[in-house]
Amino acid sequence: MNPCVEPYNLHSLRRDLQYLMEYGNESYAYNSSIEHYFLPDNCLSHTELDEEDRRKMLLRLIKSHSKHSLSLESLCLAINYRDRLLLNLTVKRSTYNIMAITSMVLALKISETYTKEVHQLIQNFRTYYTNTTMWTMESMIMRELRYWLIAPITNFFLDLIMKRMASAEFTAQTVKENHMLMGCAKAVVKLCLTEYYYCSIPPSLQAICCVKADEWVLFPDKTVTITGVQGYPNERVQEVLEYTITLIRQPRLLQQPHRI
Repeated sequence: MNPCVEPYNLHSLRRDLQYLMEYGNESYAYNSSIEHYFLPDNCLSHTELDEEDRRKMLLRLIKSHSKHSLSLESLCLAINYRDRLLLNLTVKRSTYNIMAITSMVLALKISETYTKEVHQLIQNFRTYYTNTTMWTMESMIMRELRYWLIAPITNFFLDLIMKRMASAEFTAQTVKENHMLMGCAKAVVKLCLTEYYYCSIPPSLQAICCVKADEWVLFPDKTVTITGVQGYPNERVQEVLEYTITLIRQPRLLQQPHRI
């Protein structure tokens, strides 16, 4: 795994940590309390699609997303939109591609700064379908999601967890190490997003297990465990962690998909 680590800024991180101390716990608790409303558990039960169809499409989206160095937030949102749609609609294979692409376009509008690169990516997506078709699908997606577009996602919890870790010992060295861990954790999250298993796992638990899986990546001989996670039995937490570590070991998930 070779995660891309973005540049970090100590002054910016100080502001983030100040915000964390003031609002982080409340924000974490609130989003944890509502995340089950956005959980797409068993989302393939009403469709012609299977787990492999879902995985292949997500790998294509992840490839395009990574190529343009977009935020993990937009990717998490796009996948959440798409899976929630599968939960609510009877989706045929013929409409799955445009639904996935439009979900990504909508997520980019919600989460990304509207730069020329983002604009170009959206236009590239629209080369596959007419503007009218895309606009119609976008309207349908928002309606079916009841306009609940700001969802608690794995990236949100991951960001708060990593900033809590950074605030424990704020030095240039620990901040650098924390930033490297964040890059690794984001790569693990992307792997998890491709697996249907995680549709039933709350994003807060996903984030915790991805951070702990980092320890296994860095220290493969170490026995990694988690205990005392509020709201989850220890057996359930350990099960998700072990599944995550197993997922990292499987090279098939790193194969490059064909272009959309």
